[in-house]
Amino acid sequence: AHLGHARTYVCLDIVRRVLEARVSRADNVIPPLFVMNITDVDDKILAAAAEKQESPIALARKFEAEFWRDLDALNCLRPHVVTRVTECVGSHIVPFIERLVDQGMAYEIDDGVYFHVRAYNERLGLITKYGKLAPPAAAQDIEITSRNGPDAEAKQKKDPRDFVLWKRKKPDEALAWPSPWGEGRPG
Repeated sequence: AHLGHARTYVCLDIVRRVLEARVSRADNVIPPLFVMNITDVDDKILAAAAEKQESPIALARKFEAEFWRDLDALNCLRPHVVTRVTECVGSHIVPFIERLVDQGMAYEIDDGVYFHVRAYNERLGLITKYGKLAPPAAAQDIEITSRNGPDAEAKQKKDPRDFVLWKRKKPDEALAWPSPWGEGRPG
């Protein structure tokens, strides 16, 4: 693992221990429940699994085991609940994306379904600070892309800030789930 990643988990562990210590001394207070999501399917995992000719799920589990060993070595408490993307696709992720599409806050293009940042802002009746923490280079990238001509995906996006929620399955990908937008996976 990377030292910067370790800092994140150590800091969260400190916050958790402080909260749990305070709660244990308080009457009628529900202790916090710590839940961690494991992203066990993404472009990097699929590419590495294809290169190694290995199951993406099996490879993700190896990475996860290494992660837990690192967390244990740092003496960080484990979460109370662990969720994995691959275990929630049909039950939670696809229905959530469907609701966003139904509400006009997501839309379908050739390669998948995208979150529509501008529609989200309009629905809330305000301008959110979405992207505020992006480095200045990100804003320049948007300007450069619009000046130099976008790639095929960007040409279809309604806003450069929009991001993929669901990626359609590519012919060479080993992992996909059914959805209203065709076989694919969370983006």
